[in-house]
Amino acid sequence: MIRLNTYWTHQACGHQYDYYFSSTIPKTMNFHLPDYVDKECKIQITFFTAKPNRIDVKQDGIYMVPTNGKHMGDKIEWERPRREIHLPTLDDQPGTNFFDRQEQAMHMVFETGHIYSLEVKSTLILELDVMTELTEDQFYDNGNIAKNIAALLGISPTRIKIVQVIRETSSQRRKRRAASGMFYTEYARGSRSADAESSALQFEIGGEDDDKPAAIAMSGEEWEKDAEKAKTEELNQVGAQLAQLATNEENPLGNVTTEAIKDDDPNATVGDIAVAQAIQAKTEEDLPAWFDPENPVGESIIMKAGLNEEDFVGGDGFNPEDLKKALLAQTGINLDELETAEETAQKKQEIEDKAAKPVVYKIPTTMVIISEPTELQIQDSPFSQSFVLRMLDQDGLEMETVGYAASPALAEISLASGETGEISGTLQAPFVSGDGRAIFNDLSVNNTDDNVAFSFSVTFPNFNITTIPESIDSSGVDVMEKMTEPEGPCDTVEGEGFDKKEMWDETCSRICTLPCQDFGGLLTTAPTCIERDSDACGTFSACGSNSTGKSSKNY
Repeated sequence: MIRLNTYWTHQACGHQYDYYFSSTIPKTMNFHLPDYVDKECKIQITFFTAKPNRIDVKQDGIYMVPTNGKHMGDKIEWERPRREIHLPTLDDQPGTNFFDRQEQAMHMVFETGHIYSLEVKSTLILELDVMTELTEDQFYDNGNIAKNIAALLGISPTRIKIVQVIRETSSQRRKRRAASGMFYTEYARGSRSADAESSALQFEIGGEDDDKPAAIAMSGEEWEKDAEKAKTEELNQVGAQLAQLATNEENPLGNVTTEAIKDDDPNATVGDIAVAQAIQAKTEEDLPAWFDPENPVGESIIMKAGLNEEDFVGGDGFNPEDLKKALLAQTGINLDELETAEETAQKKQEIEDKAAKPVVYKIPTTMVIISEPTELQIQDSPFSQSFVLRMLDQDGLEMETVGYAASPALAEISLASGETGEISGTLQAPFVSGDGRAIFNDLSVNNTDDNVAFSFSVTFPNFNITTIPESIDSSGVDVMEKMTEPEGPCDTVEGEGFDKKEMWDETCSRICTLPCQDFGGLLTTAPTCIERDSDACGTFSACGSNSTGKSSKNY
């Protein structure tokens, strides 16, 4: 756990309360209910979450089986979830719980004197859009779909279970996905009428021991980071398999699904296939390099600038405008335009949340450069402008997830063919899942020509793709050598330096002094270096803009 947050809330006994989070919910959270005299003080909690991953509930460290599950030996057997049957009430025993996936809400009954823990499990979610007339009961009674998918993936059938069947039209599906916050890229394999009904089948794929109560009960206090990480990585390997199968033109996932139900509906077809990655728990390793546990807030911009807020307190109190002006003068930073750390973190979290939700994987076909340096760059210095790349799918649309979300495709940069010199910086950049951009923002070059082109290629970690998108080259970037300061003291002699060499454009509207450099990228017309042999256009360094090229001033 990176940060421990504590919130106090007050509830009256015998009532129902809703909990919402403005962002992603934590991997683990606890509800502490004080031990009042009245042991019968119970409340009902509805806890809403945008993510479809399973949530386990524990009461005083003991796993509480949901109302749609029951013990069968050393495993748990799951029933088809029905709200009218499985939704808890205040008449139920404390710890009773039910996860309504269609509502994306966990319903629970709590009682004072207990500690309740909610743990978001590392699971994969697979959603299939099936055009069929089968009923929900027929899907739940048919165990062949899960078995066929397990055989295709090479895993145990006990790791896959169907968790939701939603009968809906295309427009209803769009509304459901929008309301739940799920991210989908529409890609229909089969043809259908504009608003035909189909069934959305949601499957959950867990770890080897997720259906064993003993393993679930031990995963709290005895939780081991390495074991959890290994489990999530293994699940995401399975997720990468699913994503690859989803992009296969032969539609193997659709084929094994229709094969399983052909006796009940020989005309069934499978359209969209969506996969949600397993989320890794955040640990201390995810903290940024600048984080100091002794000073978690860190230094403010004002402190770094050497300013003191107290210096800006007048008779009318604190004057933020004076502070803004001082900060702008001292550092060049405009507080009105600066993105705060909270805003930056919020944007990053939104991208991560989008990447964590079910995605319909499409085929990457074309890599494009959407932004590149256009200004003059200096050798041996980080470029002042970035390269930004995106990937287009088979329909020519920009992709927000390239490769599998947990291990996205990587763009690689190198000097283009025929270029000389060296390139340094971060030479691989991921196509960030949920955002879709690959950004190179710390590049520099050395010993190159004054105009350099770059080449970009792409690789797909843990994701086999039939045809790799072709490499692309950038436009040429103008580069100049870094000017170095002379060694030792600099002797200034009046008049020297100005009347030796100058750069002039065709209209005599620019001048320069030694050393003579071609700043072509900075001037409208490239200047020409000449040796002075007269005082034309002015003595020493001034030139006019008149057509004769004669100066109106002399220096």
